[in-house]
Amino acid sequence: MKVTSLALAISSTLVLSACGGGDSSEETTNFTSISGKAIDGYVVGATVYLDLNYNNKRDSGEPYAITTTGGNFDIVLDANDASCSDYVPTIVDVPVGAIDEDLDEVTEAYQMVIPPNIIISSNTDIKNITPLTTVLWSTIERELRQDKQQLSCKTIKEQSEIRSNIQNRLLEQEKRLAQRYGVTADELYGDFIASGNAELHDIAIALVPSLKKSYQDTIALEKKHPDA
Repeated sequence: MKVTSLALAISSTLVLSACGGGDSSEETTNFTSISGKAIDGYVVGATVYLDLNYNNKRDSGEPYAITTTGGNFDIVLDANDASCSDYVPTIVDVPVGAIDEDLDEVTEAYQMVIPPNIIISSNTDIKNITPLTTVLWSTIERELRQDKQQLSCKTIKEQSEIRSNIQNRLLEQEKRLAQRYGVTADELYGDFIASGNAELHDIAIALVPSLKKSYQDTIALEKKHPDA
C-alpha cells in the first residue's frame, strides 16, 4: 500500500489568530489545503467537497470549494477534516448553469468523484476528478453497498481489512479500465486535457451522458424513498 502523510495535501498554511482578553499570547491553528481540477472539459462553478460520511451529498460542515477557471479548486481543511482527507471520496457536484470550458453551459446536472486517496495506486498528488475516476469508484461503491458495507472515515481508517478489500477491488477495476482504454493506471487519474490525450478526452466526454442519467435516477429514487 502506498504510504501517505495527508497525501491529499498540496500545500499547508499556518494561520495565526490572536487570543482575546488583552494579553499578548497567540494561538496557532494548522490548516491544510487540497487542490485539484474538475475535468470533463474543465468545469467552472461546480462544488467540490470531501464526502466525510459516504452519502454522496454535501452535508453541513463538510469542507468544500467552488471550481474556478481551468476547473481548479482548493479546499481548506482544519485538523479534524485533514485527518479524514485520505480516507473518504472527493465529490464534484456539477449543477445546471456551470460552465464546461469545452462544451459551454451545463444543462443537466451530474456528479463526479475520485476514490479515497489511501487506496489509489497512482502517486499523483493533484486530484483530477473526471468521468474516468468516477467510473473507477462508482462500480466499487455499488458493490460495497450491495454487501451492506458500512462506510465512513472511521471505518476505513480503523479497519485495515475493509481498507485492504476496497484497495484490492480498486486495483482490479484500474486494471480492467486501463486495458479497455489502452492506458496506464496513472493516466486514468491524469489531466487528459493538459497532456493532450485527445482519445482519452473523447472517452471521458462519452461517459458523461451516463453520469447524468445515473444522477437523475438517484434523485428520483431518493424522492420516492426518502427514508431509505
